[in-house]
Amino acid sequence: MDFNLAFQATEGLSLGISGAYYDTEFVSIKGASENPTVNGSLGKPIGNVPKFTGTAGISSDFNLTSSIPGFIRLDYSHKGRANVAPVGSLKKPWNYPEQSAVMQMLDLSSGLELNQWSIGFFVDNLLNERENSSPDPIPSLATHPKPRTVGISIGISFD
Repeated sequence: MDFNLAFQATEGLSLGISGAYYDTEFVSIKGASENPTVNGSLGKPIGNVPKFTGTAGISSDFNLTSSIPGFIRLDYSHKGRANVAPVGSLKKPWNYPEQSAVMQMLDLSSGLELNQWSIGFFVDNLLNERENSSPDPIPSLATHPKPRTVGISIGISFD
């Protein structure tokens, strides 16, 4: 189930929220009866799929001067825990996480426009979230979000 709501609170202020809920399980697997490892996965959740993901954002448009419009935006995202892919009747050979970490990311961006030029400032992963975002049986292969990234963007429009 997915949802998405957007709301224009005032002329320059926008709010938004979206999310998804997944309740998954293996109900049928071709060839499962011949393979006890796969057969043991029936009825278990599909691996690496979080039950819940969601985002929320707030954006404000403003005028620095009468000829220089700007914006500032803050986005929050949440990814719930995901289970490892089921391994049926196999015993795990080493101690690895059964689930991924809960991911909570915060991004900030701001920008100004002057004629056809734009300049912006951004901070991705403001909280520097570094937990494993996928439960991989081999810890060195588990994915992690990129570290806090600060930058400036410059653009030109050819309209």
